[in-house]
Amino acid sequence: MPDNNKDNNNIRVSLSRDLTLFDITMIGIAGMIGAGIFALTGIATGIAGPAVLLAFLLNGIVATFTGLAYAELGSAIPEAGGSYLWVREGIGNHFGFLAGWVDWAAHTIACSLYAVTFGAFFSEFVIHFLGYEEISQASLMTISAFGIVTLMAYLNYLGAKESGRIGGLVTLFKVASKLLFL
Repeated sequence: MPDNNKDNNNIRVSLSRDLTLFDITMIGIAGMIGAGIFALTGIATGIAGPAVLLAFLLNGIVATFTGLAYAELGSAIPEAGGSYLWVREGIGNHFGFLAGWVDWAAHTIACSLYAVTFGAFFSEFVIHFLGYEEISQASLMTISAFGIVTLMAYLNYLGAKESGRIGGLVTLFKVASKLLFL
C-alpha cells in the first residue's frame, strides 16, 4: 500500500559515482591524445607548418583556463551533471537544456572524428603493412569505423565503471606508444 503521507516532490535522483580518479584522468588524457595527436597533428602541421608548435602552446593555455574553470565549477556545484547542471544552476532551465544538447552534439562530432581516424589508420595498417592490397581501402575504413563505434557503444552499455577501466587501459596503451615513438 502506498504511503499517502509521502511528499513526491522531494524525491531526488542522482547519478552513481563509479569512476575513480584514475578513470577520470585517463578520460581527459584520452581526449587530448585521440584528437590532438592521432587525428589532427598531420592536418595542423600541413596548414601551420612549423608554427604548429605555437598553435599547440596557445591551445594548451586555453585548455588550462578551461580546466581551471571546470575545477572551480565542479567544487562549487559538486553534484553529478557537469556543464549542463552548471548552466542550469547559473542561468536557468532553458539554457541548461540547450547546454546539454550542445554538449551532446560536440561529443557526437568528436566521436565521429575518432571513428573515422581509427578507420583510416586501421585500413592503412591492414592494406599496406599486412599486404592485403585487394581490399578496398574506403570499404575497410567504413567497416572498421562502424565496428569501433559499435564496440564503444557496447562498452558504454556495460556501465561507467567497465567503460572507464577499459578506456584507461586503452589510454595507457596510447601513452606507451607515444613514449616508444619519442
